[in-house]
Amino acid sequence: MIAAAVAAGLAVCLLFPTHRAASPKTPLQWLAWFLRSVRARAPGAARQRRDRNVARVIEFVQAVAAELRAGKDPAAAWAGLWPAATLAGHAGPSAGGDVVSTLRAAAAVPGHQGLSRMAACWEVAERSGAGLAAALDRLAVGLQAELEVAAEIDSQLAGSRATARLLAVLPVVALVMGEALGADPLHVLFSTGYGWVCLVVGGGLSLLGFRCVEHRIRSVTPWPDL
Repeated sequence: MIAAAVAAGLAVCLLFPTHRAASPKTPLQWLAWFLRSVRARAPGAARQRRDRNVARVIEFVQAVAAELRAGKDPAAAWAGLWPAATLAGHAGPSAGGDVVSTLRAAAAVPGHQGLSRMAACWEVAERSGAGLAAALDRLAVGLQAELEVAAEIDSQLAGSRATARLLAVLPVVALVMGEALGADPLHVLFSTGYGWVCLVVGGGLSLLGFRCVEHRIRSVTPWPDL
């Protein structure tokens, strides 16, 4: 059963690749790594992080707009809010970059794409003198609408994602059942030539099919980088 758990962990790693700090050496370490892999690769984990990041961006944009409506100039509003913002790239202009470049650098984080639009609003306001508070208000409304659309799309695609993952896990379930019944499929796969061929070809086709489904699903999402 330990071997079956190891095989399941390897399959999860192939289907949902991510960084692994160290190679497990003992059965207990393999089991702990497998449980961490399942938890880290939960279907909605990345989308939840994205949604939290988008919500933080909306809050920051709204806060800056509120400061501007209260009478503060853009530089003072920025200096007062950006260092405390829970966003990536907390370096402000004093750290070697202007507001626009800092916002665009922070926008590279998934879910922070709205900061690039904020940078565009800021740049236009600096060059033309247009009202920045109104532009930021409209930006916040637009980002909130996109977040709601993304949530609706994720809800509609939940069935397709679950089906793709179920089909990807079925071979692992078959291996576990085979080990439990004493058929020893892992020995056949890892100790014979035809077993290696089946493992490589079957695993490759399974991974390819899963990635194709994920690609089609991401092509209809507002933020396809997740």
